[in-house]
Amino acid sequence: MADKTRMARNKRACIRDLPQELCDKITEEAINKTVNKVTIHTLRALCRVNEQFYRSATRLLYRRVHLDFEDRGRSSLTPISIDKFSLSPHRRSVRHLMITCLRIRDDNAMVRLQELPILLARLPGLRSLSISLARSKPVIGSLSKEREFVNVLHQSLQAYGANEDSNLDTLRIFNPHIPLFDSEAIHDTFNLSRVMLSLRRFEYVDQIPMDKKAQIGIFHALQHAQKIEQIKLESLGRLQEASFSLLPDNAPLRRLELTSITLRASDLLALSKFKNVLEYLSLDHISLTEGSWAEVFHSLSTYTCLAYIEFYCYHLWHDPQTRFAMDACMQCCRKLGLRAISREWSWGRERTCSQYVWDREDWVVCSGPDDAYTSLTPPGNLHLRQSGLQLLPLEITSYAQTNEERRYYKDESWDNWSS
Repeated sequence: MADKTRMARNKRACIRDLPQELCDKITEEAINKTVNKVTIHTLRALCRVNEQFYRSATRLLYRRVHLDFEDRGRSSLTPISIDKFSLSPHRRSVRHLMITCLRIRDDNAMVRLQELPILLARLPGLRSLSISLARSKPVIGSLSKEREFVNVLHQSLQAYGANEDSNLDTLRIFNPHIPLFDSEAIHDTFNLSRVMLSLRRFEYVDQIPMDKKAQIGIFHALQHAQKIEQIKLESLGRLQEASFSLLPDNAPLRRLELTSITLRASDLLALSKFKNVLEYLSLDHISLTEGSWAEVFHSLSTYTCLAYIEFYCYHLWHDPQTRFAMDACMQCCRKLGLRAISREWSWGRERTCSQYVWDREDWVVCSGPDDAYTSLTPPGNLHLRQSGLQLLPLEITSYAQTNEERRYYKDESWDNWSS
């Protein structure tokens, strides 16, 4: 019995003698560098080992914090109270903050939201901020309450930017359902310059119809983003003012994804200032009010760093000049080292399959309906042959969930960028 007691005492002494760096590595290996419901229990157990493991575990336990404003404790990765957490020493460990269910139903919801600027101002290590209202559409009682909601969100970002240690890397806003960046809020976006200066990734996804009021204020805010590298914009409405021309000329923009936006051809032509740095371009359901797609494709053929282009604009293939311009663009981009091209064809009815065309040297992807392959030569194949690409036999695969599959592959890399 005495021997067992002595061994246990020596074991505890050995653990206490471990250096902090080794405790950090042991903790990371214990959770396999992931944070989920299982590893949270592991981290909480490590917090009770000794002081060294407590510091190692809490640093990872509070790295990702999920705040649910409707039910704080039900689905949060780290159930906390905002006012208490803003005074806790664990706040310095937060790197990724996700806020969901910001509903404007009563005055109590607005009171809880007022705590957000205080919290953000006390998170010096925050690198990624996600604000999501995706669970349900918020109920807005009046225009004044809607504007109050917008002001609080802007004040939250301004409060974080006022911190000298602020260095926000990623900002994501999902399904706000209200105009956070419309023309009336442009004067507020200039106050976000401190946050935008360090921003490298920006994502704004909404469900506003393409003919509704545009969120032009986004570009007024992004004009301060000198370090921006990736931008993803979806459902901004109808852009009737200058947009991409407001982006900084020297920004290292490498990836751009645009979905369900109505704009002018001149707005896309303004992207030519990034032709020596842009590597990935996705245009999905884009409508032009002025100009033509032909001049857009002619401009894209001069981009020297493009490695991947994705187009899904179902209405533009009826114009022969547009198809010819796109084929010329593809041929020029291939000579410049393009690795992948994705084109999705629409024939006025629901697509049932996807056709993948593999090139021996480069990767080329085309999509079209099943009967287009079995009954006639798909326009995609014809144009690829005219461009001089060597094709292999087509592989027909099921395409029952077209939108879901396409969004999965598009969004996969965004999740990796913020990890």
